[in-house]
Amino acid sequence: MEKSDWMLIGYVGTALGILFIVGALFCYSYFEIRSFIITVMIYPYREYTGPLLISGMVLLVIGLGCLWRAKEAAPLGPPAGKITKVCTSCGRVVAPDVKFCPYCGKVLPE
Repeated sequence: MEKSDWMLIGYVGTALGILFIVGALFCYSYFEIRSFIITVMIYPYREYTGPLLISGMVLLVIGLGCLWRAKEAAPLGPPAGKITKVCTSCGRVVAPDVKFCPYCGKVLPE
C-alpha cells in the first residue's frame, strides 16, 4: 500500500475511534425526568457503552498505527525505472537527453 492509503486509513480510524469513545461516554450518562410527583432516571443506552468503548479504543489504536506507518513509509520520489540526470552546477534534475541545463545554462556532461 502507498503512503496516501495508510494516511487515509489512519485519519478515518482515528476520527471514528474518537467518535465512538465520545458516544460511549454519552451512552453511559443518564437522562433524568423530573416532575412534581416522581423522579425517574432512565438509562436507555447504557448497554451500548461497553461495545462502543472497546470499538473506539480498537479503532483509535489502528488509526494511530496506520498514521505511524504512513510517517515511516518511504517518501514519494521519481520512479525507479526512469533514468534521470542531475546538473553538476545547480543540482536540479533535468531530462536525460538534454545537453544544457534549462535552469542555469551550463553544459552537462555526457
